[in-house]
Amino acid sequence: MKPTTRFLPTVVTARLIVALGSMLALTVPASAGSMMVARDTENNDRAADMRAIYAIEDRAEAIAEGEKTGNAAIVAARESIAKWRSLRTTLAQKGASGRTLVQMDTSIKELARTLNDSRTIERAANDVTGALAPLFAVVGESIPADVHSLDYLGRSISLDATMAQWGRAGHDAYALDRAWLRLKPLVATKKNGRKVVVMFDAAVRRARDGAHDRDSEEAQTGATAVGNAVDAVEGLYT
Repeated sequence: MKPTTRFLPTVVTARLIVALGSMLALTVPASAGSMMVARDTENNDRAADMRAIYAIEDRAEAIAEGEKTGNAAIVAARESIAKWRSLRTTLAQKGASGRTLVQMDTSIKELARTLNDSRTIERAANDVTGALAPLFAVVGESIPADVHSLDYLGRSISLDATMAQWGRAGHDAYALDRAWLRLKPLVATKKNGRKVVVMFDAAVRRARDGAHDRDSEEAQTGATAVGNAVDAVEGLYT
């Protein structure tokens, strides 16, 4: 049993609206025409970078969640690989750390290696989303990087349970706990944030308990709940 697919194109569109809206809010009319042109160019570049990074995540998520399988998964993976090659240079120029770029390079290489292996392509695609998470801030994303990490970790726990990889499940559950503890104070300050905190607390607890008890059904139910809670957090930023 896999987590329910959460209408990825809709989620990505909502994320882009939030991110692009924050960019426009930063634009202050300037008296000099050249300054306005420069700002417009900068905002257009940032919007293009945002679309590119979400395109990679969108395709990788679709593979990881089993929405795209077989040839469709291969096509989506190849598109992600190609888009990363063009985006990497831009991210490096914008100050992305060498460590995060190398981690992403490694995950992309692994995805390319698994193109014809239906047993491992879902895991490799999900690992791409994990490596991509800290890079959203580089392109000006307003949603905290930990939100992307929590989304990745929820899917990872589901895959752990499916594959009975309980050692990794324990590690992922610990990482899930840590990421949520970092994000929780920020969520609590948002309007309606306390309700989302209660929702996320329950989801993390269920995923963690399922992983620790080696209970596949409980772990996957918890992973689905984490995905839904991530959507709720993203809704706080719209």
